[in-house]
Amino acid sequence: MATTTKPTFGANRQRWVAIALLALALGACSNIETKRRDWSDYTGPGAEYFTQQEVPFPHFYPDEAEPFNRAMDAFNQRFMLWFISPLSDGWHFITTKGIRNHLNTAHTNLAYPVRLVNNLAQGKFSAAGTETSRFLINTTIGILGLFDPAASWGIKAPLPEDTGLSLEAAGWTDPEYLVIPFVGPSNTRDAVGYVPDYLLNIATYLGFFVNPFFLFNEMSDEIAPYTNLVETSYDPYEILYMLSSIKRTADILRFSFKADPESKSDQTLQSVFLAPSNPDFIHQATTETVEIPSTGRQLPYTYWLQPKPAPIVFVIPGTGAHRLSNHAVGLAEYMWNAGYSAITISNSMNWEFIERALSIDLPGYLPTDAHDTHVAVSLVAEALEKEHPGKMTTTCLMGMSLGAMQVIYIAAEEQGTGKGLKAFDAYLSIASPVRLEYASEQIDNDYNAPLQWPAEERADRMNETLHMALALAGGSNITPSMPMPFSEIQASYLIGLDFRLTLMAVIFGTQYRHNLGVLLTKLDKWDRGPAYREISDYSFAEYIYGFMLPYLTKIRPEVTNAETFFYNDSLLPLESKLRKADRLRVFTNKDDPLQSDSDRDWQRNVFGDRVTILEHGGHLGNFHSPVIVKKFMKEVKDLIDTEAARKAPSP
Repeated sequence: MATTTKPTFGANRQRWVAIALLALALGACSNIETKRRDWSDYTGPGAEYFTQQEVPFPHFYPDEAEPFNRAMDAFNQRFMLWFISPLSDGWHFITTKGIRNHLNTAHTNLAYPVRLVNNLAQGKFSAAGTETSRFLINTTIGILGLFDPAASWGIKAPLPEDTGLSLEAAGWTDPEYLVIPFVGPSNTRDAVGYVPDYLLNIATYLGFFVNPFFLFNEMSDEIAPYTNLVETSYDPYEILYMLSSIKRTADILRFSFKADPESKSDQTLQSVFLAPSNPDFIHQATTETVEIPSTGRQLPYTYWLQPKPAPIVFVIPGTGAHRLSNHAVGLAEYMWNAGYSAITISNSMNWEFIERALSIDLPGYLPTDAHDTHVAVSLVAEALEKEHPGKMTTTCLMGMSLGAMQVIYIAAEEQGTGKGLKAFDAYLSIASPVRLEYASEQIDNDYNAPLQWPAEERADRMNETLHMALALAGGSNITPSMPMPFSEIQASYLIGLDFRLTLMAVIFGTQYRHNLGVLLTKLDKWDRGPAYREISDYSFAEYIYGFMLPYLTKIRPEVTNAETFFYNDSLLPLESKLRKADRLRVFTNKDDPLQSDSDRDWQRNVFGDRVTILEHGGHLGNFHSPVIVKKFMKEVKDLIDTEAARKAPSP
């Protein structure tokens, strides 16, 4: 891995730019105070949740200059999407992945003086010797560093060093977060370190365009995941801020990822492998919009249309997921490869749906969320039929997790189609919760799993878990056939943290749109950190009791208290209708943590042979498996073929 990314302009200019950035950042500090509501005297429904112990939200670099940093991040987004992205497409057309990797290896080799000087500065003489040996071998036998024969000879690269790490070792341990134009997330300490790093890099002296060329080559392979992050995240700035802070902290700790082959972690984490196998599949899609009557806004949808008339599958992803998330696109690819067309829309707890299609102020109430989703897919089906007449033969509505719960609700409420809503020919539910009350409790328990660790070790072990997760995402060779290298507590914490991040986006997004008065901190889109700190205190249970229940009791006559809310926020009221929903098929796992044993018994009783309960997989952790994919694809095919035969004209 190369040392920290360098700016792309001359040394004198860079020095002044770094100084100017620091001055501007210090002058653009946040002036918003984080306030927190005191719930200690609250005695209403769910009072116990507001006083129970929780693990703190992870601590990252201070972001006191957030308004400035967000402005720089907005600039970088446009630079990456409008300039680097089209150039990268051309570069990828004329090069292979192997060529680009060799160029990255050469760039790393040219940064040898950076690593040498900083190893010596920190007294790491053995590492300095190893770096020197590697440089000599790779520059000569490795043809100017394009190849790495030293590694094949057993001379492995030490963890890379740079001036920012040396400054940390010298005592600068409390830098501020800083976003640098053309470079991206950094901090004030590393910004100062860029100057000597730039001067020490051999590429600096090979010509003005050499360093920029190498940096562009590296960025060309990062633009696709970056674009996906920007498109699918409510607040990509916050995600990059967290990832950058975790990564740099891991660098400082010299964290080295080592998988434990004996570890047995929650199978739910295997759901990361539910993703498109063809990275270009997402680029073959078309995205259009439909106007939602209740909001008057345009809701995007993405589709892959077979060239000839074919069945079409509408995919609704899980809690807070975007229509271009890996899960959604992965399921769409399964359908496409089976000869079906596919459409994806965002989940009702995703920012895109909340802002454009949610008919009330808060998501999370099943009757409303399912109805709004039904309205959206009905309008999409109508628009697609109008634009591509005859291309949809039969239709299937498929969902996973919370999206699956909505599919079941829609299947049960088919008689509502007389109001202009679409009746689908088939329905498929994958890993649906039965009661959102139970599911939310389990998610909160997952987030608080580190409470099982000794208090004096907890913070370090939580940080280690984040470092492991980042290392895993950054290129470790974990495959679906291998166990995840996390303990049960670590796996549970990562799952809970992922859901907690979704909740934070939901609360900020809905309260910025219409503040119900629960939050006390000022909401500012350019300075969100203070509000995020208050929001991070809220669990799913506290969201329900502090936000949803008071709101819904005012607007929904059937919600009179917590008991009626939770009953209606489940599949239980639909039992009699679901017994008759013969075009619905349900898949779940025996060890799905979002369902209780009684929930699975209820499904067996209600669905009978229409439910398939698999032995293992946690929550969605096995639906990347070819064996499982074959099972549920067979159900889709049987349902679609049966309906197609029923629709066929009599001879």
